[in-house]
Amino acid sequence: MMERNYKRRFPISDWVLITLYVLIYPLAVSLTLIFFFYNFSNKISQLIFLNLIIFIFLLISLYFYQSVFRKLDLYAKKVDFYHFTPSLVDLVIHLIKQVYYVLFLGLLLTFFLEFLISVSKNDLTVYLGFSISISLLLEGILIVIRMRSKIALINTAQEPVKENIIANLNLDYPESMKISEYRFADIQVPSLFLSAGVTTFGLNNYICLVSRYFNWKLNDEELIAVLLHEVGHVKNNHIRKTYMIIGTEVILRSIRIFSVLLLLLSISGNLELFKIDPFSFLYLVLILSVFLASAFLTFFLRYRTYLAEISADEYSANEIGALELAKVLRKLPKLIPSPLVYDQSSFLGFRVNLLRDSAKK
Repeated sequence: MMERNYKRRFPISDWVLITLYVLIYPLAVSLTLIFFFYNFSNKISQLIFLNLIIFIFLLISLYFYQSVFRKLDLYAKKVDFYHFTPSLVDLVIHLIKQVYYVLFLGLLLTFFLEFLISVSKNDLTVYLGFSISISLLLEGILIVIRMRSKIALINTAQEPVKENIIANLNLDYPESMKISEYRFADIQVPSLFLSAGVTTFGLNNYICLVSRYFNWKLNDEELIAVLLHEVGHVKNNHIRKTYMIIGTEVILRSIRIFSVLLLLLSISGNLELFKIDPFSFLYLVLILSVFLASAFLTFFLRYRTYLAEISADEYSANEIGALELAKVLRKLPKLIPSPLVYDQSSFLGFRVNLLRDSAKK
């Protein structure tokens, strides 16, 4: 039965997770950085401390990047799929994008530069605190934009999945009860990752959205296979882990902003950089380290997204069978009006072949 006037009242979805992981977590780390940063006696000691922190972030980012790449590479070797091999070109393209980011950010910061100089008395702690504030503010704006779009999508979900399907799902697969609502939505953007999805309105209040096309073109068993894939995302805490990565990016963005701010201060003549002395050397190491850490974190997030889809496939396949899920994925290009194609070079083809390979064992 069609339900009318289904409407979520929260202005921002996922508000508890956002508060914990995207705001409180980076704010706590940033305030700790400021406390130690402030207690160092001179600018060189402050930059040494900041370089040490960023070096730790760089090592962590590199470790996690290599970890997810190795896992993805193992999957790729099972089905002779080698489209995830990283290259120097990828890194160069990312760094070029960061140059544009720096230019744009530098333009924005110039509007605050005179005010900062007047109140800071060339105290680097003030500049770091300002950079952290700007980073948190930018993330807050991005969150509002993203979540307003998500709320608009969720509010199109006027039709719930049939009660008998959910009853059978909960009876046969108790893990599915972690999701409180299953609804069909008007998912407009044609995308492999938007054919179905799961989100949360708090710590343990999940809602699963499924493309309305699936209601028309999948039978009950095929629909359950799709829903179990989304249950797999919940079981593996993919949403929370993603928000923690975003929170880490907020911290790294703060240091990037701080580095750009120091560059602007040098251009304005209020700070001497790019001369042969320890301070300039430490600054160059800082800016190189923070951008490399950001690059590895970006690639880590990209490959982790792939692995999240594969792990959710594995959960669904363990419950209903790998070949059954592979058949559903194989039908996706015909189910959703999109440019999505099935072939050996597509991620969809990769997932289907992995399922077929696991079915042989």
